Amino acid sequence: MCIRDRSREKINSEIANYNSKSDGGLIAQRSEQFSSTDNKETQRVTANYEGELLNNVPNGKGIRKYADGTVYQGEWKLGMRDGYGILSDSQGNKIYEGDWSRDLQNGEGVMYNNKCDKPEFRHFVNYKDFSDIGNYWLRYEGEFVNGERTGIGTLNFPNGDKFMGSFLKGRINGQGTFTTRNGHISAGEWSNNILVFEF
Repeated sequence: MCIRDRSREKINSEIANYNSKSDGGLIAQRSEQFSSTDNKETQRVTANYEGELLNNVPNGKGIRKYADGTVYQGEWKLGMRDGYGILSDSQGNKIYEGDWSRDLQNGEGVMYNNKCDKPEFRHFVNYKDFSDIGNYWLRYEGEFVNGERTGIGTLNFPNGDKFMGSFLKGRINGQGTFTTRNGHISAGEWSNNILVFEF
């Protein structure tokens, strides 16, 4: 899957700078990048946002730290996350990286489950009924609509199994393939997480 490599590399570099420097060093470094041009105002630093502004709201590239400790770094449009960006938890672990629109994940992206159940809790995944997987997944890579996994994607599990196929509003819905860590492939059609037809 292609997630705008150009933006990803630049934003990853800026996140590394954000995490490794004090506010003073980061502010000094970024204020040179965000000098006033055209309709963009000069960079403004507040308690929770640093970056480009338009009409006194985030617009362009910027970093925001939220009350729960999560940090978003990426593109903004009229005060909302819009474009390519990375959301990380308070420890710097990625939660999501990819496309945003109107403050929600929209387009292509990767969602990471930092609260995944321990692998030893489960040795297999019941591909005939995904309803009980709960927090037993590592990463979803694929399409999002309005903040939900919708479209084509791949769901990876801690034991090495994976599902690749169609999702609708966070649930497996449509055709897909389930591949075990040993390479056994089961293909079929699912409805609302339940296998309804196996090819």
